[in-house]
Amino acid sequence: MTLFVLGEEATLDDFKSVAVYFETEEKDPFLAGKFFYKSKQFSRALKHLLRCPLSAANETSDPNLNPIEIAIKAVSQYIFEAKSNLSPCLSLFSEKKKQLRY
Repeated sequence: MTLFVLGEEATLDDFKSVAVYFETEEKDPFLAGKFFYKSKQFSRALKHLLRCPLSAANETSDPNLNPIEIAIKAVSQYIFEAKSNLSPCLSLFSEKKKQLRY
């Protein structure tokens, strides 16, 4: 068993490296998905978390160990960040639209 200790100073690249390790070397979809989620690569996280057996989701009430709970968090975080990234574009579009009216 491999032990990874990532402190509070861990970067997104650190989490991605651990995720890639679990994706390629250990072939562990839960841990790969969990660390892709922590590295903010939500589509890759979701891909792996949805491969987890349903029994893994039923065995624990801890949301940090439940692949379904983490998948839900990944989707909601993706939507939140997508909306945040669109906000400046929408305001710029709105300003241009007003300029064209006058």
